[in-house]
Amino acid sequence: MAQSCKICHHPERQAIEAAINGGETLVSIAKRFDVRPMNLSRHKTAHMAPLARIQARRGKEKPAASVDRLEQMYDDARVLLDEALATNRPQLSLAAMKELRQVVELLGKFTGELNDRPQVQVNLLASPDWHRVREVVFQVLQRYPGATEELSSRLLELEPR
Repeated sequence: MAQSCKICHHPERQAIEAAINGGETLVSIAKRFDVRPMNLSRHKTAHMAPLARIQARRGKEKPAASVDRLEQMYDDARVLLDEALATNRPQLSLAAMKELRQVVELLGKFTGELNDRPQVQVNLLASPDWHRVREVVFQVLQRYPGATEELSSRLLELEPR
């Protein structure tokens, strides 16, 4: 016979759920309400609606930085995915996975891990400005033969071997 949920029948159920939604650790909640952490964990997973947990967290102060808000979106989508997988709801699972993928992509772009900006390469040898600079350098170096030799040897050291 299935055992009934001790938290669902607890006289302070609403306070317990508020503590869970508030982010308090299950161990501290268990001590405060004289219940076992495992009962809290089971209740949280099986009986507390994921959307209610998300809405309760949103009632808190909003994170200041965009990356914090994106990470919160990731956490919310992850809760929905876990619930969809646990209840065998494939359409909701796919929708949550799609959202997770988009949030991960945004986080990657935001943090610089993903860079889809076009890369620009400049060919100095084709630049008229480079040719003018090169010509001026050679003109000045002709007056200092020692500097020309030293510059040549140092530039040769820079070449890959």
